[in-house]
Amino acid sequence: MHFDTGRIILVRFPFTDHTTGKVRPVLVISTKCNSEYDFTAVPLSSQIKANRQGFIISDQEPYFSDTQLKQSSTVLWYKLMTVNNSIVHKPLGVIPQNIVTRIQADICRMFS
Repeated sequence: MHFDTGRIILVRFPFTDHTTGKVRPVLVISTKCNSEYDFTAVPLSSQIKANRQGFIISDQEPYFSDTQLKQSSTVLWYKLMTVNNSIVHKPLGVIPQNIVTRIQADICRMFS
């Protein structure tokens, strides 16, 4: 399975201790991995907090219906993860490329 950058998909998202996890949405931010079965993603959270870092995908945006998310969500761009196709439950929608580019720029700034 191949997912383009900007695709929102549901995956079994492991908690940081890797003992358990839940099915959660993630945003594909890069497909440039060393394996055709892996891609880089960041998790999405429906918990919107004023002091939380992240980019908000608001249900007020004109593109929101294209995301197929149930409610506004925060892109947790500082929690990069490599995802294998084997844990993908199903693809959802997409976000516009200009939004993906902004999120990728935030990630790059984290390393500079």
